Amino acid sequence: IDVQVVMTRDTDIELASPDSPHKKADDLKTRLQLAQSQENAVFVSIHMNNFPIEKYRGLQVYYSENHPFSLTLAQTVQDTAQNALKNTNDRKVKPAGDSIYLMSHLEIPAILVECGFLSNEEERELLKSEQYQKKLALALCAALLEYISAEAQPR
Repeated sequence: IDVQVVMTRDTDIELASPDSPHKKADDLKTRLQLAQSQENAVFVSIHMNNFPIEKYRGLQVYYSENHPFSLTLAQTVQDTAQNALKNTNDRKVKPAGDSIYLMSHLEIPAILVECGFLSNEEERELLKSEQYQKKLALALCAALLEYISAEAQPR
């Protein structure tokens, strides 16, 4: 499978002009335009979760309701990650709703992956581990390749 990866960013920077009075909004609009300018694009936003209560843990995938394949993509990622990471994560995929700007505006298959909870001490230590990071990255990569392969098949 020939896959071209286009990163919106690989460091924690905003994609907005330094003198912009609306940096966050400009950053999101820039990422939206970049994603929409790619032919046959699939959008994957990768994050770490945080919550005031420490007990919550586990990878969680949210999907855009603007494209019918987003749910399939989300389920593929959630299932593959659960199998690969072999943990007790019983989280289910969820629609992103309107509160997540990119998910509510993209018209392509789009998901947001919360890789785990930094607020959970045990999970935070896992997420800091290079070995676990590689395992997580491989699970996400495998899921995306599985999805892309399935979608490339004639119907």
